[in-house]
Amino acid sequence: MALNFLEQLVAEWYEFRGYFVRRKINVGPSLKGKFEFELDIVAFHPGKPHLVHIESSMDATSWDQREKRYTAKFGAGKKHIPSLFSGFDLPEIDQIALLVFAGKLRVPTLGGGKVLLIQDFMNEIRSDAEWGLATRSVRNRSVPEQYVILRSLQFATNYWITAYPLPTTECAGIQWRFAGCRQNAGLYPRSSGRSEHGPSGWSPRVCRATL
Repeated sequence: MALNFLEQLVAEWYEFRGYFVRRKINVGPSLKGKFEFELDIVAFHPGKPHLVHIESSMDATSWDQREKRYTAKFGAGKKHIPSLFSGFDLPEIDQIALLVFAGKLRVPTLGGGKVLLIQDFMNEIRSDAEWGLATRSVRNRSVPEQYVILRSLQFATNYWITAYPLPTTECAGIQWRFAGCRQNAGLYPRSSGRSEHGPSGWSPRVCRATL
């Protein structure tokens, strides 16, 4: 079965950093040829050593439902993951629940594993001291092509123009944005030419809003 986007991103991030990664692992075979659970991502780095089990989710179910599901999944992970790496002296399994939608309630653990919010995970990918994409130039430290999502993110961090410097209090000057207009602020395209202070093809618009 193919990985979804979030699982693929997690797998690429760990594999890119030297982990041996297993994806969508069926564990706990039943008598009818099915399995009790499917583990999303298990990654092992023998050199650290570090063993991590990540269950990602984009659902918006209740915390009680999530607690039951993650308790079962992480329990299955603790039971079956050691057999995936027989012959190794394994460390304790680091279990992580990666959530996209968390609402206003923020809890540190879920089902016995640590909660990692998507914004924190994305910031790790961008800013990690050794592997972060923000400091890796496409010209001489390019992400290998097999990591399609990571490579796309690297190109984004290298080449997207997200914003020019903006005032931090009252917006009383000219505001430049590449992301389009917001209410009473932003950019609008012009037919040709270059502004003295902004990107080619865009004109300034006076911002009368308060930031």
